[in-house]
Amino acid sequence: MILGGKESGQSVTEKVAEYIIGHVSNSSLENPIIKIDPIFGIDMSVTKHVLMLWIVAIIVSLCVIIPIRKHTRQKNFNPSTASSAIEAIVQYIRDSIVAPNVGPKWVNTWTPLILTFFFFILCANGLGMVPFFDLLGVINKVVPSDFV
Repeated sequence: MILGGKESGQSVTEKVAEYIIGHVSNSSLENPIIKIDPIFGIDMSVTKHVLMLWIVAIIVSLCVIIPIRKHTRQKNFNPSTASSAIEAIVQYIRDSIVAPNVGPKWVNTWTPLILTFFFFILCANGLGMVPFFDLLGVINKVVPSDFV
């Protein structure tokens, strides 16, 4: 196939795939943020994606666990705005999503797992919208890998 006037051994889709992968993969495995030696043949280095998972886990913990603990420790049980919002989301997911799919017998077993997935994905998608976190991929190019 001829691309741009030159004979090429690759098809157009292979060229497009090589072009796109640089845009969709935010960091390369060759330049992790924190380099850790392989354990049992598994590379445990911290890449941008692992760092983002840790950040999202911390945010979910702070945004969900703290208001719930605050609510349960109150003696008069006056819910705050945050705990009321969380309660509405939890009740909707339990009653409208989990209960019709697993039945009343298993609803209390499956609801915590589905809620964990929901809040984690919600926070991860919200965090992905913040332009600052796109700069974490630049760390590998700005900071020398010997320093990190």
